Amino acid sequence: MIKKRELLKTPLAVVRANIDVLKDQDERAIEDYRYTLLIAEQSVNKMNALIEALPDMVQE
Repeated sequence: MIKKRELLKTPLAVVRANIDVLKDQDERAIEDYRYTLLIAEQSVNKMNALIEALPDMVQE
């Protein structure tokens, strides 16, 4: 079972990994930036949902 702390670390790790990949590319196309922003947005949405669910998780 995933610990509650890990639920927030996972989306952050996804954002960090995508940023690192983008930074390591010698040539970056606008599509690369768009993709990284899309992943970041999805991860932020996931973190927001998890944060909203925290009060219910604490009561369990």
